[in-house]
Amino acid sequence: GDSLHPNIFDEDLRDGCKYSGDYNADGLRHGRGTLEWENGDKYEGQFYNGMRHGVGKLAFADGSEYDGWWRYNRMDGHGTRRFPNGNLYVGNYVDGRRNGQGRHVFANGDQYVGEFKDDAMHGTGRYYFKNNESFEGAFNRGRKEGQGKYQWSDGTVDIIRYSGDVRIGEGVRYSADRKKAWKLEASKVKGKISIEKAQKLVERLSK
Repeated sequence: GDSLHPNIFDEDLRDGCKYSGDYNADGLRHGRGTLEWENGDKYEGQFYNGMRHGVGKLAFADGSEYDGWWRYNRMDGHGTRRFPNGNLYVGNYVDGRRNGQGRHVFANGDQYVGEFKDDAMHGTGRYYFKNNESFEGAFNRGRKEGQGKYQWSDGTVDIIRYSGDVRIGEGVRYSADRKKAWKLEASKVKGKISIEKAQKLVERLSK
């Protein structure tokens, strides 16, 4: 297509897709347009020098979609991604992957809000379980790592360290009103302790 007829329908046989939209003087997709692939995927949005670049929506043939910012053909910037399994992610992308701050809502009702790295929960965040329990702390490649705070559905709170999702070392459990405390060892409750002693233990954990 040439730049004098920016809206002519173009069929690109080389990559099995159809394009309808604007071109630049070099005959590259540039501006707004719609690109449809043979497998049923469809992109509607902005192009720059032949690439998906700017704001656009890609609807996949499997029913999933990405709606947001693109950079040189990759999801990059803020976007919303609906996955085939029913999961939903709203947040930042870098180079086609979830990176930075985001919110991931799982199809089963769980939800994670926090930092991502290369599509995994990584950094600090909060994980809300559908049964009203929650975890707040650090994650390493999708697993709980380091000090964290786990709140049970009755309001009881455990403060303890994790390694690869597993509780390690000493910790503290507080009652819902925070007036009673118990000592934890890994995943076991070891007995009641004073609030003062609990506070010292928590301070030690933070170091």
